[in-house]
Amino acid sequence: VKLGKIVADNQAIPANTSEECTENGRQVPGELAKLWHVEAMKTLNIDTLSYVHALYKLYMDNFPTADDAGEMQYYYAEMVWQRADKETNPSKASLLWEQAANEYGRILASGKAKKDVLKEAAYAQVLAWKNALNVDPTSDRADVDAAKAYGKIQVKEIPDKERKMIAAFDRYIQYIKDPKDKELVDMKFFRARIYWKYNDYDKAVPQFEEIIKNHAEHGTAEFAANLLLDCLARSNDHERLGEWVDRLLANPKFLADKDETTAQLKLLKGQTMRKLAEALEKD
Repeated sequence: VKLGKIVADNQAIPANTSEECTENGRQVPGELAKLWHVEAMKTLNIDTLSYVHALYKLYMDNFPTADDAGEMQYYYAEMVWQRADKETNPSKASLLWEQAANEYGRILASGKAKKDVLKEAAYAQVLAWKNALNVDPTSDRADVDAAKAYGKIQVKEIPDKERKMIAAFDRYIQYIKDPKDKELVDMKFFRARIYWKYNDYDKAVPQFEEIIKNHAEHGTAEFAANLLLDCLARSNDHERLGEWVDRLLANPKFLADKDETTAQLKLLKGQTMRKLAEALEKD
């Protein structure tokens, strides 16, 4: 492949012969990659997976505009995913997951894939970023305290990798138009959660509110409510906090089997009433 590229770039042989050499050079790694890909999926052998990975990389690095580039890019992303999934070293696995996310991103950026492939690639990219960053949405349950007086909230800068993850969420939301799509709500929650994590409550709050209003029975709704209340408490927005506490307490479907959340809401109701009464006394 490299020799053929050098010969073609330097016009060392007639054009028709050069084109034939280039085509042969393209076909060999492409066919080998697909052949060994089938073998790798049968055996799941780490060494075979790495060889196929190298063949796809060779192909995409040298033939990015080939007619089958979109198909090969998808296979390439899938192979990197398989390598990441089988890697036992956490550090290496994280790097491979990040690479998988980037390769799926190239499928989306090319716009050459079919609609169903674009949806699958968008979803896979998000999952790859979640695995790369070891995201666990249930690990961030906030201990909401409305009785506390908070200072001015400083918005933190979002690290580059998490910005890329937000871009992946945005891309998924762009491709998925069905409001009942369960993964769509997940993506909206994960995106809002990043903004919450870095104190950007102006962006986080409306996204959490949308989830609770329109998807109250979704698995992320309870976590969205918890983080929404935390945003409002830390912003010292007791009036709005009180409104949301009352709204959630009046929703029996939302509260079903949520004893901890119910207890938290009742505590917050007393705290917000006290804070609003104190504000009236000062006025």
